[in-house]
Amino acid sequence: SSLKMLIHWAALTIAPSTPPSGLVVPATSGTFTVSQLLPRLAVPAELTGCPWEESGLVAFPMGNNHTDVTLSTSTKYLLSSGTRLSGTLTVPAGAELIFADASMELVARSIVIHGKLRVGSPTCRTSATTKHTITLTGSRLDEDSSELGHKGVIVSGDAAGIDIFATLHQPSWSRLATTAAMNSTDFYLQ
Repeated sequence: SSLKMLIHWAALTIAPSTPPSGLVVPATSGTFTVSQLLPRLAVPAELTGCPWEESGLVAFPMGNNHTDVTLSTSTKYLLSSGTRLSGTLTVPAGAELIFADASMELVARSIVIHGKLRVGSPTCRTSATTKHTITLTGSRLDEDSSELGHKGVIVSGDAAGIDIFATLHQPSWSRLATTAAMNSTDFYLQ
């Protein structure tokens, strides 16, 4: 459809009467429109480097009713199904928590990451049907709590990080370049 085509192209109205060199300019009245292809990320045809397929992964302690869980340092854990903690999940420096390419929910009061939390990779994104949910429990306000990890996802430390590479939907955003009039069939995107 034409809307789908316009989403793949960016349109920009420029006031000067001379277009930038090298750009194709369709005829318009008073102004001209420059169309440029939006930048795209290359999506590999074959998945390689999937973190959930790495050797040496240790199964995450599954089940419900765990209180606080601190993973062992220098260990990579695979979370392959949902789990519920009533306390804090801590990923220490040197440890990694890797989500499998399967829908799941991780429930905890807080998650403190000094190591890594990984979901997919640039060459192996999660599938389109995979849904990972992190649910934080407990009161929104706890004035008596001075803990670092009170109801939140905290990433702390020089080597700490979260890497998430899910299904790539492109373009990932669109913004109108001009106001879209009611019943209009043409839309110009930045």
